[in-house]
Amino acid sequence: MSQKLLRSRTVDILSEEMDLGSREESQDWPSDQLDPVERTQGPELTTNASFETGNSGEDPGFTQLSPPVAVEKSDSFKLQDLMTNIQALFQKEEMKAEERARKEKAEAEERARRSEENIQKLFEALKNDQKEMQEKLQTQITGVRDEVQVNRVEIDKRLVQMQESGEKRLREEIEQVRQDCQRSHDQSRERLSAELTKEIRQVREATSQREGRWERELIGAKEQMETDKKGFEGKLKELAAHHEVVSESLQQQIITNKERADNNIAEIGKEVTSLSLGLQQAQEKIDKLTTVGSEVASLSSSLQQVQEKLEISMDEASRRLGERASQIEQRISEGQLRTNKELKRIEQEAEKFRQELGRSVFVANMEATPLPARRETVTDTVINPGEASVENICEGQSERCKGNISFGSGEFALPLFDENAGVNPMSHLRCLEEFFQFRGIPQRLWLTVAKRSMTGPMSKQWMEARSLQFTDYKQFKAEFLSTWWSPAQQGLTRCSLYQSKFDKGAGLSLSAHFLKYVNLASYLEPKLTDNEVIEAVRCHYPPEIQRSLASNRLSTVAEVLEVLKRLELIEERATIPIVGTRIAPNRPNSPPVRMGNDRFRGYPPVRQVQGYTPRTRGGWRSSRGRGSYAGRNDWREEERVGGEEPPNENQIHQERERDFRNSRRGDPEEN
Repeated sequence: MSQKLLRSRTVDILSEEMDLGSREESQDWPSDQLDPVERTQGPELTTNASFETGNSGEDPGFTQLSPPVAVEKSDSFKLQDLMTNIQALFQKEEMKAEERARKEKAEAEERARRSEENIQKLFEALKNDQKEMQEKLQTQITGVRDEVQVNRVEIDKRLVQMQESGEKRLREEIEQVRQDCQRSHDQSRERLSAELTKEIRQVREATSQREGRWERELIGAKEQMETDKKGFEGKLKELAAHHEVVSESLQQQIITNKERADNNIAEIGKEVTSLSLGLQQAQEKIDKLTTVGSEVASLSSSLQQVQEKLEISMDEASRRLGERASQIEQRISEGQLRTNKELKRIEQEAEKFRQELGRSVFVANMEATPLPARRETVTDTVINPGEASVENICEGQSERCKGNISFGSGEFALPLFDENAGVNPMSHLRCLEEFFQFRGIPQRLWLTVAKRSMTGPMSKQWMEARSLQFTDYKQFKAEFLSTWWSPAQQGLTRCSLYQSKFDKGAGLSLSAHFLKYVNLASYLEPKLTDNEVIEAVRCHYPPEIQRSLASNRLSTVAEVLEVLKRLELIEERATIPIVGTRIAPNRPNSPPVRMGNDRFRGYPPVRQVQGYTPRTRGGWRSSRGRGSYAGRNDWREEERVGGEEPPNENQIHQERERDFRNSRRGDPEEN
């Protein structure tokens, strides 16, 4: 506070006090006893106000009102006393003003300290809000990714099932009309390729223009397919073309949905990054603003600016987060609606194919595949393609369960446990409890029957040593598992699951080897998922078979088993290995080439699918089960020139089967 302002304020206060004193009427001091004071050039005073200085030992600024004295003084002397009193009052007021200034300064410092504390609290609250917002955004992003991943896996699985069912159905129709297709193969292939390209282009344009249009086009394509099937049963390739159009449209839309989901995730990540940068910039600005306030007035203004900017930044961040959250929710809801529609349509298609085929598809494949002599490990087992899982697959192994089921005779022998025979403890307990339920044995006798099931040398000694301590079957079961299926035993099983290799000399086929380790993995705790088991067992096979399995997106045990069955069927039915050089036109075991047949004259160029030339020949059955077995990704195309000799019927049939399989799998060659 400036000195000039302080003086003016002191004069105003003094004038007010003197005016108030002049208006007072004192009963002790009558007005007739007061001496009048003449007005001078000094300050304006009332006539009834008189001042008296204190004693010399008292404060010179202290003044005391005293009753009027009778001694007469001159005007000049009175004026001098009055000025002395006024100066004393000025000094007193100045001291009071300085004291008030010190108090105000202390209060200002206290307010500044409190303001700094409030700013620190605001910073901490802002940091906590920032962390909470980041955690919420991360949780939302994780939820969106998980949901998109689940939808993606489900759609891929159902699409593969529908494609496989359609493939089996079309294969049966191919057998019926093969002779007619051979006559019109060359002309229909070019026509259908043009129609397929046209349909694909139309579907892509329609998809980009309107997302809902593909459903109506799919329904129209199905109706057209049914009409063509009823009206033109001899034109099988048209039906295959429509099926390829449907599959291509589904794949394109699934890819579009995946790209949109990935774009949404990327946009969310960008928004989170931009918000984080904005918050960091706001925090830096706040830090800079807090270092400026040196004086009380500037500190107050800085605090006000900081608070305003904080409110603005928080409002802006909240608004952006709200808008982004609403956009994300809207996109998620739209994606869920599209996914639900697609899943509903796929379920309807799968239900139709399942009603037509059912279990006959898998049973027919099992009957058509000749198994080796030692495939008793997978006998007495029927797997439903719609219900196949690790728990539903049971190997009817004589070593695993010495007592087997004979449904024809109605007998169920007692399962026996021999640790030297490789019997799994969990499998033994499962078979034993099934035996109890099948025979209707009372629960109080389960322990007695379980004791008789121990036939191994170590297990019998263990039972004799521990039998007196068992009170019921539950205690026996817990002790049995802790001894024979301990974490150490499970660790050894896990090692064999990840480190074993397929050996043809063991007498197991590809599918039997896979089922063996799937069954072992089903007893582990914690349980492994189907994908983990598939990846672990896939590494057992030679690299060629691994590539064949990796080229197909397999997520269930039934799908892997189906692919392995196909590989076995192809290997056993083929007269030569799948990979290698071309087939000689006049091989002794092949039908003779009919050179006089005009049907092969001027044979147009046909795409020939040929694998790479391996170092060894003979497929996976040669050289300890690790022969050259090429996967689908290693195939390449070659064009047959017009100067080559026309192929025989065996070559044509094999080429058509390979082209058909590639078209069903959605191979990029056909596109």
